Amino acid sequence: MFICTDLEPTQKQPSPVGAVAHAIIQSAICMALYLNLMPHFPLSTFTSPVYATWGFWKRLGFQYMCGFTARWKYYFIWSISEASIIISGFGFSGLTESSPPKARWDRAKNVNILGVELVKSSVEVPLHWNVQVSTWLRHCEN
Repeated sequence: MFICTDLEPTQKQPSPVGAVAHAIIQSAICMALYLNLMPHFPLSTFTSPVYATWGFWKRLGFQYMCGFTARWKYYFIWSISEASIIISGFGFSGLTESSPPKARWDRAKNVNILGVELVKSSVEVPLHWNVQVSTWLRHCEN
């Protein structure tokens, strides 16, 4: 069990249940999407003779959908990992400045799915994909 030192002596320790439930539901959605999309966009199609007969736009669309499908397995793994880190207590990152303060459980967050999928520029992708590593690299000194 983790101990939150930011609390007044009269306040209860924050519960990770809501954050864990959110991460588990998110991981279940990611796995369901991956399992439903994978049969429609198998990577083995790239080596099949029928792929060579497709036009440019159909091949481009298929390649995009294969990449989109493959990302969901990474989203699943990161979400389930986030849930396990939160439930251990290591995902706690402090309290918000709001009144009343709420617990923040984003220390283990490693991907912002909507941020990756709806990014306006490829320059912004590292801000949403593999968040902890990109944060570390931005603050790393030579």
